[in-house]
Amino acid sequence: MRIVDRDGSASADSGAGHHVGDVQSIHARPKTPRKRKAKAERGPADQDNHGTHPDNVSRAKPKRRRCKAAPGEEGQPVGDIRGSPADLATTCHALKALQSRRRHLLRGKDRNMLALGSLVRRSLDWRPDLSDKEREHIRSKAAAAVAAALKGEAEPGHEWLIPFAMVAADERAPSVKLLANIEKEMIGLSRELPVYEWSRGVLGEGTALAVIVGEAGDLNNYSDPAKLWKRLGLAPKEAYPQAASGAHMTPKQRRSQIWVSVGSNLLRKLHPVYKPLYDQKKAEYLARGEAEPFWQKDGKPDRLHAHNAALRFMEKRVLKHLWRAWRAASIPVTSRKDMPPADLSEVAE
Repeated sequence: MRIVDRDGSASADSGAGHHVGDVQSIHARPKTPRKRKAKAERGPADQDNHGTHPDNVSRAKPKRRRCKAAPGEEGQPVGDIRGSPADLATTCHALKALQSRRRHLLRGKDRNMLALGSLVRRSLDWRPDLSDKEREHIRSKAAAAVAAALKGEAEPGHEWLIPFAMVAADERAPSVKLLANIEKEMIGLSRELPVYEWSRGVLGEGTALAVIVGEAGDLNNYSDPAKLWKRLGLAPKEAYPQAASGAHMTPKQRRSQIWVSVGSNLLRKLHPVYKPLYDQKKAEYLARGEAEPFWQKDGKPDRLHAHNAALRFMEKRVLKHLWRAWRAASIPVTSRKDMPPADLSEVAE
């Protein structure tokens, strides 16, 4: 075996026992006399800064710009670029994260207050075997006692409740403040969404749009409104998988968020388009309750069932129109002024 040294000379292998470095020297390319001469002609300074040598000027590469181009420069669109797909995805992701924290605070901020109400109800001899009327009477009496204790007033026999109410209120205050900050940030982010102008005219300027996007994400990910309804807990229960117990695993938390943000919100606002739709469907369900057992309770039309069904119908119609407006918005958009007006002429569909 012949070993090639770094200077180009060869030596015979004396047998086994060569070091690994000797074997690697086989692959070392010997420097030609021309390269050694060119290196000797260049000084040490030229060797350290070979990119500026006259012979290497043509091979020098310009430094790449790492700063972001300003609007109007080459490669960057002119105008408001907040509606670009990348920015839209970032906004939706941020809203989902904030909505998750908001739900956590909503579950925790009233936990002690609810536990206090339960304590007062037990002191008033509340039992699950009581009639609905008796339980409701005790519940309202306990709520009045807690409300009075929060004001520093005590009803006869409930003087002990004042310090408990003060502790619960003090524990609730930081959560309320943090919740207000999160909702303020969510409202600010919702103004960057392509359907903000549409939503402002329907749902108002509150957290409704931010909550919907926080629960569902980018509405472009849903090929039709039915998939959006299923995500938000508005589809029939048969559309959801069943647990081992046989119960359908509906997303109840998302459903409650939509109930508060969309359903009850529109009912309070007495929306001129969607409130009449709710009234029409409720009257229809109550009429069906005269003959169909499905819509009855104790042989009479179930008003609560009719209310919930009409509210769900209205919520689904709002989400359908929101999905259409989101799809109609051109992404990327240059300005929110380019948004098409909300199409509410198809409410009866």
